[in-house]
Amino acid sequence: YKHQGLDFFGMLRAALKALRPGARAGGASTISQQACRNTLLSQERTLSRKIKEWILTPRMEKAKCPFRKKLAAASFGRGA
Repeated sequence: YKHQGLDFFGMLRAALKALRPGARAGGASTISQQACRNTLLSQERTLSRKIKEWILTPRMEKAKCPFRKKLAAASFGRGA
């Protein structure tokens, strides 16, 4: 199974949801994106950070980053 670590349909869904009035932001980050954010980037919620995440995640995937490292860096939300 090959992928770039990005869920393009999930990102589109989250972007469309964010455009609706009064809608809360929804997540579309894959485990790979979360690992990239947690190990290489900050937790700030800005478009520039998200763009960096989109650029760096496929590079991290191409480098064959071990799955265990991704799980260790991923946040699974509250109470997980």
